[in-house]
This record gives sequence, C-alpha cells and structure tokens, in this order.
Amino acid sequence: MTEPNPAAADPPVLPALAQPEASSDQPAAAGPQAEVRSEPSSSSAASQHSYFAALPETIRLTEHNRPTYDRFATAMHAIEAPPEIVHKALEFHQAHEAEVARAFQVADAEDVKTVSAALREKWGEQYTGNVAALKQYIKGLPAIVQQAFARTRLDDGRAFMNTPEGAQWMLSLATASVAPGTRSADEELAAIEKTMRDNRPLYDRDLSMQARARELYAQRQGSSAPQIPSDVKGINAEILKLEKLMREDRQAYNRDEAAQTKLRALYAVREQLQQPA
Repeated sequence: MTEPNPAAADPPVLPALAQPEASSDQPAAAGPQAEVRSEPSSSSAASQHSYFAALPETIRLTEHNRPTYDRFATAMHAIEAPPEIVHKALEFHQAHEAEVARAFQVADAEDVKTVSAALREKWGEQYTGNVAALKQYIKGLPAIVQQAFARTRLDDGRAFMNTPEGAQWMLSLATASVAPGTRSADEELAAIEKTMRDNRPLYDRDLSMQARARELYAQRQGSSAPQIPSDVKGINAEILKLEKLMREDRQAYNRDEAAQTKLRALYAVREQLQQPA
C-alpha cells in the first residue's frame, strides 16, 4: 500500500477566502468520491478471490483507493492470506489516512491565522482590497487550475496558498490580469454597486467586498480611512447631521467639499442597502 499523500487533503485556499469541510473518516480526494462496495475490478487478479465480497462497514472502497486496494488484494491472494488479515490491514490503512488528513486540517487552520496576520502587517490598509481581488481572480480561473493551486504543498507540508509568498504571487497574477489604467476606483466601485443591485445576497455575505466598498467611498471623500457606516441606522445618523448643516449654515456647507462628497456617498450607500435582496 502507498503512504498517504499530503496533497490528497484539501487545504484552505488563501486567508479569509475559503476553508475545507472537515472529514471525519477519510481524507479528501480530488472532488467527491463515489463509493464502490463489492464489485472487484475485472482487470485485476482480485476478481479471483472474495476479499471484497463481504467487507466490514469500516472499510470504504472509492475511486481514489480502489486501484491501490486491488493491487494489495492481488498480492495477498498470491500468498493465500485469509480475508480477516486483509481486512485488518485495510482498516489500519484507512484509519491512518484519516489521521493524517485531520492533522493537515489542524495545521492548515493554524497556517491561515499565521499568514493572515503576516499579510495584514505587509499590506496594511490594502489588505481587504487585496484579498477581495485575489478572491475574484481565483473564482475566474478554470476549476482544474483552482484545484491545482489549492492542493499544492511545500516540502514542509504547508499549503502553497497558505504562505505569504504564495498569496503575494497570486496577487501579482490578479493585478497583471487587469491592464494598468483600465480599472479605475470609480469603475471598481461601479462593479460593486452592480453586485449590490443584481446579487444582493452575495454582497451581504461578502464582508471583504463590503469593506472594499467603504474604502472606495472613503477615497472618493479624500480620506484614507473609511468613514461610511456599514448599517442603515448609522448612515441615517450621519445624513441627519449633514442635512442639519445644510439647513442651518448653507454657506458653510457649500464651501465644504468633503461634507458634500460624504453626503453623496451616504445617499448612494443607503440607496444600495435599501434595495430589495
């Protein structure tokens, strides 16, 4: 039998983007694995014996492990090993693979925390925007390419996409995929606003997109820090303050371009938030 392959376990895909479902009894393979119960492979000498005819429920034959188990069964058949010995060996192998997969899941979760902290320090205020750009870029890749990136591991066992270097390299690809000057802040904000209108559930779930929208509105105000509240109640409170300024001192309001820009942004965000999902 072969040793469990670390690449068989699904690692998280970049910090704050996605994490795998935990597997309780079997390491993840390349996509969902159809279970095969009792039919031996016709191309294998395993068809001449009954090792797989009455397998214990603890042993699962899948598209992932069946070729290896067929070869093992053929070798055991050649030395006339009793079925109970073969079954015990298969049970041990599957338990070991599950243990290795769980160990990788625990290590991956810790790596996500580590790389997230490192990237927040490296990217600073651009962190949420960069992660949003990475997320969007990865979603646009062919499924087989996404799978290849997600399952690549370094010699030390870390997932490639759970390293600062991997994330930075992917960001360079995402940035290079958009020609310089072809996507302005206004165009990026317009794309986010379109998502608000056309796919509100997606926008509501995507905290990175919401944070990026607030950053872009803040840039439009001429401020480096977001100042647009994320909820309608907070937005209404800010609007009331500025509208009061408009009523009580219109000249001061007319001279204050930042206040005018902020009020327009507040109106725009409120309108989008109040759109039906």
